[in-house]
Amino acid sequence: MSDSFTIIVPERVMIPEEEARALGKRMLSWLREKTWVGNPLPGCILTRELGYRLTKNAAEIITPEDLPLFTWVADHCDQQVYGYLAIKVADELKVVHHSGQGGIASAICPACGQDIGEQYYDLIESWWNAEGNDDVICPACQQASPLPAFMSDPVWGFSNLSFQFWNINARFSENFLAAFAKELGEPVRLVTGKV
Repeated sequence: MSDSFTIIVPERVMIPEEEARALGKRMLSWLREKTWVGNPLPGCILTRELGYRLTKNAAEIITPEDLPLFTWVADHCDQQVYGYLAIKVADELKVVHHSGQGGIASAICPACGQDIGEQYYDLIESWWNAEGNDDVICPACQQASPLPAFMSDPVWGFSNLSFQFWNINARFSENFLAAFAKELGEPVRLVTGKV
């Protein structure tokens, strides 16, 4: 059995660690206040780190058509849960969140609209190896743009702060994602996949 994930990633990359930790705590408080997330339980997510159980009330954040999919699943501790949330602040500032299986089908340049396809990997590598958070150069039009501005399929994210939802088996509603971004104070993108 594979584990599925849905990661909410801020579009801002390289958030200073102290700020990222404060944002993570604020969002956890908000999610708990809404009663979508319950008490923490260590060791019951794939990474064996601290996870927060999603409650039955989290059905409010799921698209209506996916509500039948939002059911109990067995976790890594053999408990029945609706899924887990892990909030991560990476030690390194440059982080790539990807879909886990498969590769990039397309990547559209925000400047020229060209699909640069697999050349997207080269841009990610250039960004990763560069000092600071410089823009990357589109191989088609030679224009500089921030890496997150390229629209990839599947969606990838680039932030040291992430909100990782494990095994929820359903999609988030647009209303929830808009409310999440508003509360966070940052535009977000959604990275989904399986491991």
